[in-house]
Amino acid sequence: MNKFSSFRDYVDSVRGRTVAANSITSFSSTVMNKAAAAAIPKEGITSVFPGHHLYAMLLLRPKFTTSSLNEDRKKHIKLIARLAQGVRMIVHHYDGALLEVQGPVIHAFIPNEDGSRENAIAASFAIQEFINAQIRADAGNDFIKSLVSFCHGPTIFVASEDTHGDNSIVSLAPAANAPAKVLWRENDSLTDGSVIEVETDGETKIIERTSYLSVSLQKSAKEMIANSSRGLPPLTMLEAKAMSVPYRDSPDSPTVEDPLNSYSISFRADMDGFTHQVTKAFENGEEAVDALAFHFLDIMRHARGFCTKQKCIHLPWAGDCFNLLISFSEREEYQVARERKILEIAKQFYEHMKTKFPNVKWAFSHAAGDLENAQVCNTLVSRITVGHTTLLLATGLPVERSLSGLIKESPLAEYGVLWKEDVANLDDDLGEILKPCPGGKNHRHFSLIELSRAMDKHDFRPTPKAYISTPTKTAAIATAPFVRPYAL
Repeated sequence: MNKFSSFRDYVDSVRGRTVAANSITSFSSTVMNKAAAAAIPKEGITSVFPGHHLYAMLLLRPKFTTSSLNEDRKKHIKLIARLAQGVRMIVHHYDGALLEVQGPVIHAFIPNEDGSRENAIAASFAIQEFINAQIRADAGNDFIKSLVSFCHGPTIFVASEDTHGDNSIVSLAPAANAPAKVLWRENDSLTDGSVIEVETDGETKIIERTSYLSVSLQKSAKEMIANSSRGLPPLTMLEAKAMSVPYRDSPDSPTVEDPLNSYSISFRADMDGFTHQVTKAFENGEEAVDALAFHFLDIMRHARGFCTKQKCIHLPWAGDCFNLLISFSEREEYQVARERKILEIAKQFYEHMKTKFPNVKWAFSHAAGDLENAQVCNTLVSRITVGHTTLLLATGLPVERSLSGLIKESPLAEYGVLWKEDVANLDDDLGEILKPCPGGKNHRHFSLIELSRAMDKHDFRPTPKAYISTPTKTAAIATAPFVRPYAL
């Protein structure tokens, strides 16, 4: 059996059903029937194997993606969920699999040993066909453009399960970094509908449809899209409960139709220099790659431990970017958290990670935002089913603005950025550590050292009653894209 022939089933059966974390075996040995899936650890790493990483970016009007209206947020989640299912259907046709949904970017992988581009090109144009047929009209005037990029190279996958049963699969590979970076860096200048081939050194080439797609392949793509209504499961869900995030098999699991409403602060922590480490590991051979993958798995596990100490929703990792929402069911709790917790979370996370990984440095991005009088929430979280696994999706102004902070400001290690609307809400001592951002006027800059000093000087004050909530059984959630996408 070709060792890649069941890649899509491998990923769909258990997101992260990988090699046990105490051994390395061949990839083919991890491809097992579904009955045996329960015996396979949900955390671990794969062996190194080649293929194409595909990224589909759906750009929508900013006022829509950051709208204070719940109906806009629900529409946004439905559009992203529909695209994720469409991408999954298309790459399955080429024995590939959906890996991540990170904000406006969908990440998929098509196994390929010799580097031939036909399947990657055909899948890329089929994704654009799908967007034109089933996304563009529903998005209406909120649609801006869609882009697809792809790159070929060897990859090792690292998987970790969170406390509520969802999984993150992180791709460690120059071929995973390069096409994601191109989309984030160049999306303003690229034409709607573009398909871009990317080399691992960053060189790009626009693929012309008529030059590379045969008539038969174009016909196949159109037929695939025409039949997609039968191939995609309906986006149905049950009502989500107040502020807990139920385990993925719970009947109360949040869905696209009935997402979890919350007042949330979005927090992102991006590892410094990890892209360079990935590149060097692949240059030094498979043993170096394995060692780095195990190291990163340990980091993911330790970060998960931080989530057990916080009232938060653990979103999926985006490459080397850790993501969570500090969420509340009441406006009063949220407003109190904006006074100090919104920044203090960075120092708390840094100190937690330093206990085991003192040499790993992080950069941060925080966002919450002001609330309108009648606003019932500022964030929606939904869980969608794709194959035999689940994906957690989050949308709302905090999610978008914290991502923008990473992308546009690119904070250095041990520095962070804060969304401008949150500045006035801070306690005075924390407001004093903020500086103008070099990249623009929408965020403010702070250093971890000055944040730590301010926290150390702060006199202890009992937490206001509005900030206290009855303990609930919470679960973490799987991760969002970042300023330096995929392990910069």
